[in-house]
Amino acid sequence: MEHPLLRIEQSLENPYIENFRSNVKSRKLKYYARDLIGELGYRDVAQIQNTIKRVSCICKALDIPLEENVQAIFRSEGHVLYQDWILSPLGYFLVTINGQSTNPTVGEAQINLFLKYMNR
Repeated sequence: MEHPLLRIEQSLENPYIENFRSNVKSRKLKYYARDLIGELGYRDVAQIQNTIKRVSCICKALDIPLEENVQAIFRSEGHVLYQDWILSPLGYFLVTINGQSTNPTVGEAQINLFLKYMNR
């Protein structure tokens, strides 16, 4: 008796990959987290990784679909492959305001958010 590894009627598409493609195509995911390292004045990737973890916790606590706002990816530069994260505008915002509290750029973003809230 043969046991095929894959039946013809089974989909070859992974729903997670298809969701990622859809989000990128619709431009929901358009920022790279590593690009924020320079913008936020971080010294290394570990700082952005810690911020991504905080953002993941926020999304989970508020039942916001993480995969629509932050997705881990791999990018290459030359012959080097490295991890990055692609972010939606909401993901970008959350990474910016939830960064290291001792970072002046993060503090400024937090104050600006507060001022916009107070002036509405």
